[in-house]
Amino acid sequence: MKQDKLKELLGDLPMDEPISVTKMNQAMRDGYRLESLLLDLNGMERVPAYVAIPLVGEGPFPLVVFNHSHGGDYTNGRNEFVRSSPYLQPPSFAKTLTEMGYAACCIDMWGFNERGGKTESELVKEMLWQGRVIWGMMLYDNIRMLDYMCQREDIDASRIATIGMSMGGLMAWWLAALDERIGVIVDICGQVDAHTLIAVRGLDHHGYYSYVPGLLKHFTTLELQKRIVPRPRMSLVGRNDRLCPIEGVEHLDEGLSEAYEAVGKSDHWQSVIASGGHMETMEMRMSWQQFLKKHL
Repeated sequence: MKQDKLKELLGDLPMDEPISVTKMNQAMRDGYRLESLLLDLNGMERVPAYVAIPLVGEGPFPLVVFNHSHGGDYTNGRNEFVRSSPYLQPPSFAKTLTEMGYAACCIDMWGFNERGGKTESELVKEMLWQGRVIWGMMLYDNIRMLDYMCQREDIDASRIATIGMSMGGLMAWWLAALDERIGVIVDICGQVDAHTLIAVRGLDHHGYYSYVPGLLKHFTTLELQKRIVPRPRMSLVGRNDRLCPIEGVEHLDEGLSEAYEAVGKSDHWQSVIASGGHMETMEMRMSWQQFLKKHL
């Protein structure tokens, strides 16, 4: 019943239809093949996507769904996957993940890069009038992209992870809470406890996209994240990141530590509080790489 209520809160989502795919381009990069695709995932607008496949090794490959960040840069979108961002460690996630032997994919989310032209606030207002929630629509597109990737012969659909920074980190743990196909979760600078954010008056540090009407009437952040238990999850934040108040990070760590311990999987939960602010540090990069190698 609770699962149905969560889906209900995400607004009027599209009906699942067959996914059509157009390959726009294919290029050889440093150590991987990059496919540029255009997919009909939602029946409303086609979604540009990148798929990176290692040049070394034979498939089917484990898959990592990369979720791009926000950063106030609506021109970047999925380009972050191949070009990175100033607050991420080099090299890019496309190169790093394929070097580790994983296939990886990333879409432009609503309002970003090739899906731009309307502001975030305009999209939010338009969708609310139509009974839609932009965060629900973003989640829906990523779940449908995963549907497509799981159909591919070069992907091992039994070994799937997701990772992202900031908005992408939120997307990572929300996706896992909604989709049990995702076996390993890494969220970077995305561990935000809603009630703590209200208490410290930090709401305006976040964009409109992540607010789901009525959510806190039915769920706490901890209840949402407990849906991921017992799957392996690493959550990384900077000690001085005001977008992820440390009191909330510690509250979630305490609750999740108890939940994972209760099912005998204490080693599947790792909360990392690193130095720095809203950024991926070198410590974080090394930590999540080791975590993926162990669990994926």
